[in-house]
Amino acid sequence: MFSASVEQGIADNSTKYGVRPQLIRADIMHESGGNALAVGDGGLALGPMQVHPAACQEVGVDWHAIQAAIAAGDEPTAARLGIEAGVAYLAKMLKLMGWDEAWALGAFNQGETVIGKARSYATAVIDLIE
Repeated sequence: MFSASVEQGIADNSTKYGVRPQLIRADIMHESGGNALAVGDGGLALGPMQVHPAACQEVGVDWHAIQAAIAAGDEPTAARLGIEAGVAYLAKMLKLMGWDEAWALGAFNQGETVIGKARSYATAVIDLIE
């Protein structure tokens, strides 16, 4: 379904952060359709999980390195870094939300302080798992 680089990023980070791979795949499908070189939100959301600079900073991944990989068309590096940042941030939200996937996805999408309106977003992603 996804490129080998994206699948490797899912496998590596699922194990590393304890997030189930089906959830990661569904989020990637929802956010970018699996495109490791995706750019959204006026250039602020990058990679397969559409991570923002603040999320990258929170989890210690260099957002500018993702940006440079995308600009260079370096799909393997963009996938590796983008998925690492996305899954690390998602794992942080899962822990914060007591491992409730719907609320964690809402926090991932809207920010941890604005999760109420993100409930429909989380439901859409979870539905992609089925």
